[in-house]
Amino acid sequence: MPLHENKGFSFSAEEVLALITPRTRLLILNSPANPTGGVYRKARLDALVAGLQRHPQVAILSDEIYARWSMRARTPACSAIPNWPTG
Repeated sequence: MPLHENKGFSFSAEEVLALITPRTRLLILNSPANPTGGVYRKARLDALVAGLQRHPQVAILSDEIYARWSMRARTPACSAIPNWPTG
C-alpha cells in the first residue's frame, strides 16, 4: 500500500484494515521504514491491533531492525503491544 509524505510516511489503521480480505494471512510492518525513516506511532499500532481482532487469520511480521537508529522518534516495540496478533 502506498505511504504518503503528508502522513509522515505512515498509515491509518482504517486504510490497512480496508485492504484485508479473507485470503490475507500476513501483514509486514517496517518501523522505522527504510528509506523514508517513517516511524509508526503507538496510537496507530494500537488502532491496527484493535481492528485486527476481527481478522484472526492475520499475523503481523514486525521488522524493527532500524529501531535503534531512529533519530526522529522512539519506535514502539510491536511485541510489547497488548493483544499483538501472532497468527
